[in-house]
Amino acid sequence: MGRAISKYMLSGISNIASVNFNKITGRTERIEWSNEEKDKYAVYLVGQERKIAFEQLSGGEQVSVAIAIRGTMTEYFTNSKFMILDEPTNNLDTERKKLLAEYMGEILNNLEQSIIVTHDDTFKEMAEKIIEL
Repeated sequence: MGRAISKYMLSGISNIASVNFNKITGRTERIEWSNEEKDKYAVYLVGQERKIAFEQLSGGEQVSVAIAIRGTMTEYFTNSKFMILDEPTNNLDTERKKLLAEYMGEILNNLEQSIIVTHDDTFKEMAEKIIEL
């Protein structure tokens, strides 16, 4: 029973995370998060002709996939309505940084508060408050 529930939840998370990933990157691949093997979870980026394990993705792709999944999980599993992101633009090229900043508000839409720790000015325009150290 637990495995069926887990499969159902992972499917839902994968679907929403895929939409977030598409918005962040402007790409069409989908995220597949599964637990086909007992006690082992795997994340893949799946396109028309390829299925790439998370570990084999570029640094920027890993960051984008992780943010997409994390935003979805925060919405799914917590009542805190709060998330902290540390250097979310790390390993992203300029175009991906702009897309991430453009859609971050939508991805974090259901949260009451988010803190983004970064050396990058990409998020300045969307921030309500900025603390510089």
